[in-house]
Formats: sequence, structure tokens, C-alpha cells
Amino acid sequence: MWCVAELNPEYIEKMEDVLAAYEKPYNPVEPVVCLDEKPVSLHADIRPPTPAAPGRMAKRDNEYKRCGTANVFCAVEPKAGRHFTLPTPNRSAPEFAKALETVVSRYPGTRTIHLVMDNLNIHGRKSLTDYFGQERGEALWNRLTVHYTPKHGSWLNQAEIEISLFSRQCLGKRRIPTLGILRRESCAWNRKVNRLRIKINWQFTRKRARAKFGYKRNLLKRSKTYSLWESQATCWAMPAVATRLGFAKPSPRWICSTCWASVPRRQYGSQAKGRCRKRRGAAGASLRSGCGATGIIMRFPSSRWHKACRRRRGKRSLGERARSIGSVRGFA
Repeated sequence: MWCVAELNPEYIEKMEDVLAAYEKPYNPVEPVVCLDEKPVSLHADIRPPTPAAPGRMAKRDNEYKRCGTANVFCAVEPKAGRHFTLPTPNRSAPEFAKALETVVSRYPGTRTIHLVMDNLNIHGRKSLTDYFGQERGEALWNRLTVHYTPKHGSWLNQAEIEISLFSRQCLGKRRIPTLGILRRESCAWNRKVNRLRIKINWQFTRKRARAKFGYKRNLLKRSKTYSLWESQATCWAMPAVATRLGFAKPSPRWICSTCWASVPRRQYGSQAKGRCRKRRGAAGASLRSGCGATGIIMRFPSSRWHKACRRRRGKRSLGERARSIGSVRGFA
């Protein structure tokens, strides 16, 4: 059972990115490949085991000899049933570069390869450029669209399922003494599963993730400095448009009733007379300087602002209003 870490915005963003890659329909031009690695301990028998015979079960001594360790890079294309099992002496960056080059070479006619990996330090561009050189390493990396799982979120990588299959079906409980035997056994298992085209039926989607973890995801993103046209569409002037576009209710701000530009915060009342003297570069300054007119400095939104808005609407077309209002940005 996996222990899910705290759901912060970074975790949710990376999780949704990985799940969105999984939800894509199968496309041979843009395959989705998952990659991970597994350490393997090499053991040899001290005493020869007794093979099974009619009426007698196989026996093996409990003592064994340690023969070091090895590493296995396991990659899988879940929707196509393609498996890549690559034993290596260790888990270094050069071995990762060679394993990744082997996987990429199996997809010669693809537009891009969506690669899902965890955040191990060798899982990056530098491993390829250090081993193959700058030009070839960049060319290999540019063929990939990498989707990193969130920290403490390796359960989102389907390569973990591939590792489980490899451990149970190939390694089992037997003892493998050398790297050569490990490569031979893994190659035999790899040929078998590729011949059978064993696929992974991933069922955890973004919809299920939102229901399981109880969070909501905004499908429409909005910049921090949004236009006056967007603010006008917030549940006061045009509630239907605001609901459709998903704009949130803004906090009240100071604006000039003449030029509709935002003005610095001052100790005005709800409606007070003052001169629009906006300075460029001031804290919270807008992209447009003030008009300098002596008018009503109003708190936005307010009923008087909407009366002025209605008077202006009667003199101009909707397109002119949209262009003029949308040009004012960056409320203080």
C-alpha cells in the first residue's frame, strides 16, 4: 500500500499532468512509455540443490553466497503491450543514458515519446549529454516529452506495475549468481511478454483523483493582473458572462470615473473627490497613467461606477467598449 503525501499545488499539478498523459487515446506516433529501475541482489548456492523427482520435491539449502548487486531498468508502453527489460551492472547516469537510448531507438517513426519517470537525480538531460555528447544527447532528449511524477508519488508510474510483474514472473524466489544469467533470464521473459502483448489496464483517472482526494481543479486559468473587461464581467454587470468564463469576484479597488484607470490607494471614503495623478512605476501601478482630471475617485465595484458604465455604454458599440475596457490592466 502506498502512503500518499500531502496534497499541495505542486503535487496536484504533476499528478494531473501524468494522469492526463495516461488518458490520451493510443497513438503510435506519440506513445506513452513509463520507465523505472529496480535493484537486484545476486546470490549463489553454496551447496548444489536437489532437483525434483517422482515422489520427491526439490530441496535447496538455506545458506547462500552473496555475489554483489545489479540493476534492472524496466520500461513499458502500457497501451501497446511493449516491454523493455534492461539489466545493468549499476544505476549510474551512463547506464541510464544507454538504457534510454535503447528504448528511444525502438520508436524510429514517432513525433514524440511521452516518458513518465520519477525525480531521481540521473533522470535528466545531463545524463544524456555527458555520455553521448552535447549534440547527440540533445537530439535524444528532444525526442522526449517528459512527465515527472510528484515527489513521494511513484505509485503514479505504471513502470512500478512492470517491476512487480518482472519480480514475480521472472525473478521469483530463485537465486541468480551473475549478471550474465540475469540478462539471459530477463531477455527470455521479455520475449514472452512481448509476444503475448500483455497490456496494463490503468483505471485511475483525473476524475477519480479529484473524487478520491477531494480537491477541485480550475480548468480556466487567469493571470494575476486581469483586465477591467474581465472584472466588469463579474456577477455585477454581466453575471451570465461571468459564470460562463469562471471569473471570481474581485476585491474592491480604487478607480477614476473619468479615465477608468486604477489609482493609488488613498484615505478616501466610499466616494470622494480627488485628482487622478497616477505615477508610472509606483507600487501597484497600472500600464496606463492617470488622466489628471478632477473627478470622482470611486471604490470599485460600486453602484455609481455602474451608472457611469451604463451612460458610457449608450454612446459606444459593444466592440468599442470591449477594446477600450480590455486595454486597461493591472489594478492597484
